[in-house]
Amino acid sequence: MKKYILLILPLLFSCEKYVVEISDLTLSGRYVVSQIDVIYTDRPSVTFIGGQTYSNTQLPHPFNNIKVNDFYILLEGSGFIGWFKLGRMQPYSSNMWLYGNNRELYFDVYGNDAYNHGYLSLKYIPMNTNTFKNIIFRIEEDGLESLKLLNTGVYDNQGNKTQVRLYLHREHP
Repeated sequence: MKKYILLILPLLFSCEKYVVEISDLTLSGRYVVSQIDVIYTDRPSVTFIGGQTYSNTQLPHPFNNIKVNDFYILLEGSGFIGWFKLGRMQPYSSNMWLYGNNRELYFDVYGNDAYNHGYLSLKYIPMNTNTFKNIIFRIEEDGLESLKLLNTGVYDNQGNKTQVRLYLHREHP
């Protein structure tokens, strides 16, 4: 009898970790940047809201000047690979984009599994340059009508890292 109790006792008090799996990505849609957090290693973070502009010359165009509520990203594709458009446009205007009018800009998602959304890689050639840029964001949240992205960061001359977190609100599916 004691043997059976000793066998059952660990089952009653086990310490199994319960983890909720992340659902599939739903990236497709037109997003507007609704908030920006800038995270510094050498000073307090800064938040940009409601029409304020974040500027950083170390980032490639157009991410070097992002105006809140006036910077749009359109993602089209399967969720893991596709094309995108970038830029500023007036609401209700014809879709005039700074980048991507000919579908020459591509994105892909890697590192996605049941517990991580993964990384979003945007590949494009910035204006007035001849070389491809690849800006990478960690997908922190993928909500029904929102997306939260954190770029992998840039370093200044003193070795301090700056990261930009974009809060995106979906306007169109």
